[in-house]
Amino acid sequence: MDVKVHEDYVSIDRENLEVFNKTGLKRSREKRFRCVICGEPASIDNSMSCRGHRLVHTHCAYQTFGIDNMVNVFKWMEEQDK
Repeated sequence: MDVKVHEDYVSIDRENLEVFNKTGLKRSREKRFRCVICGEPASIDNSMSCRGHRLVHTHCAYQTFGIDNMVNVFKWMEEQDK
């Protein structure tokens, strides 16, 4: 699946993982993460991820994958691990 991600995808993803590993789900409404698609600040509450890994705003997921195809977000996340 070809998805256009932010040019700093690797560093954003690495930082998101570090933040999640330090703080977990505490204060989940705070925008301590960044979306790997748009690069804008994000919270756990308004995004989708695997423990901070490949974190995507829900809005960006809707725009990228389509509201009727949200399962493709998870398929894309799985493909990124291969």
